[in-house]
Amino acid sequence: MKERAESRRKIEKGIEKRKRESDDRAKHMRLVVKDKKTVADTSRKLRLSTTSEGTREVKQAIKKAAEETAKEFEKQNKDLDKKINESKKAEKDLQQRTENAKKDAVDSKTAAGHIKEAKAARNLAIRAENASKKDAEFTKERKRRQERDRKNSEKRREKQKRQLTNTKLKW
Repeated sequence: MKERAESRRKIEKGIEKRKRESDDRAKHMRLVVKDKKTVADTSRKLRLSTTSEGTREVKQAIKKAAEETAKEFEKQNKDLDKKINESKKAEKDLQQRTENAKKDAVDSKTAAGHIKEAKAARNLAIRAENASKKDAEFTKERKRRQERDRKNSEKRREKQKRQLTNTKLKW
């Protein structure tokens, strides 16, 4: 089955959209990490020297706030996982398009070599070869860009996970 061709503009827009959405998730995750640090800082600053009941309620509220930040982080993390999977799928699609364009270039070059008498047809086959090479280079570069964006998102996420995990409540 033949794949449907897509415009370069649509491919570009898809890459930009996935990057924007991943960056948005990372921004939200960064804010959640900051929230947990605020909760942890608060737990360290509390004097907890009033009543035992009040102290218990304050500690429970702080622990609950920390749990809520962890839940929110996981929600954002799952959303980012979806974006990363979309990016991986796009990378595979771009790789396939690159391979197809390279094959088209070879087929066009072969056809141009077989055309002996019809100079116009030969020139068209050469133009087809050049267009296919240009498409192969375009999709190859976009795949690299998509992969770079995805890997950056994954690195950011891992850093944020470590920060969240390393942020502990202390009394």
